[in-house]
Amino acid sequence: MLDKKLIEAYTNTQYIVESPVVNIKIGNKCPDVDRLMVEKGLTDWAFITAHNPKSKQLMDELNEDLHRNLVNSTSNYICHEGYGKGEDDGWKPEVSILVLGISKEEAKAIGEIFDQNAIVVGSLNSKAKLLIID
Repeated sequence: MLDKKLIEAYTNTQYIVESPVVNIKIGNKCPDVDRLMVEKGLTDWAFITAHNPKSKQLMDELNEDLHRNLVNSTSNYICHEGYGKGEDDGWKPEVSILVLGISKEEAKAIGEIFDQNAIVVGSLNSKAKLLIID
């Protein structure tokens, strides 16, 4: 079972893409993502990081290697690089990818491969959800 404080930290994180501008907040609709989805005729999306597996901080070089592997793993999708910025200033923003056109199941499988505790998922005209990975 994931620690309640960790779930709260994930929930309060801002998930951001700078170009095109996208701001995702758990529990809110995502009009920025919806616009991208409509343009491409897609319905599902996920925001995934490979940084800091199991929320254990790694050295920058290791996180960069993991991110490159994530980019390779999602190369068949439309992706936009972004980052997750939490409220804890002691925790660096985690480079992440907004993946368009990926099902919740496929996104969860990628999250599992990169040993993540959770990912963010959504679909057209719906609220962003935190998906805990068991």
